[in-house]
Amino acid sequence: MLAKLDMKPVVKEFADDEWQSWTPTTFEGHRSFAASNRMLTPIWQCRNAESMPLPPAFDPRGVLSDLVDKGEGKFLPDNEIKLYENIGGRYKKVAPTRFRLGDIVESQISFVAIPSKDKKQHKMKIVLHALAIEDTTPTQAAAQKRMVALEKKRKRTPCDLGEGSGKRATLVRLTGYGEDEEDHVKTTRSRLDDMRIDQ
Repeated sequence: MLAKLDMKPVVKEFADDEWQSWTPTTFEGHRSFAASNRMLTPIWQCRNAESMPLPPAFDPRGVLSDLVDKGEGKFLPDNEIKLYENIGGRYKKVAPTRFRLGDIVESQISFVAIPSKDKKQHKMKIVLHALAIEDTTPTQAAAQKRMVALEKKRKRTPCDLGEGSGKRATLVRLTGYGEDEEDHVKTTRSRLDDMRIDQ
């Protein structure tokens, strides 16, 4: 996924000795960064907050709901990741399964300064809030190429030969009888001729 980054100025400044250096990650040889979010906020950080209902698409098996019921965490507005797709200039909510590797998306993130354990320094965390699909053309083009490649690799049989091939496929129907099909039909007709039918 490609992300569109809209940077806003950092409100607070830190001295050099108060800030832990941040190094971008690497993905397939390119510099990148990882944005994430917690599905639940630990209960000790939000005892007085009211938990929101978990979206079924994010918790299909009810695992997170069980943790909320046990009092281990809460689902708060800060935990929610909103998902959209740009359809004709209008953004429509979509399920997580709508996103595909290769889609061009726009992301809404926050750069949050978190104090270290010793409270002497701060480190940066990138928090994900929303994703919006902007263009699926690269994904569709890649899928089409894969389909064409698979079709070329697929073993062709006589039934696959179409018009203009110069060959004609012949289908043989097995009767399941020991005698030949034509002989079987003749035998059946002769037996019907010998039958007496009462009027």
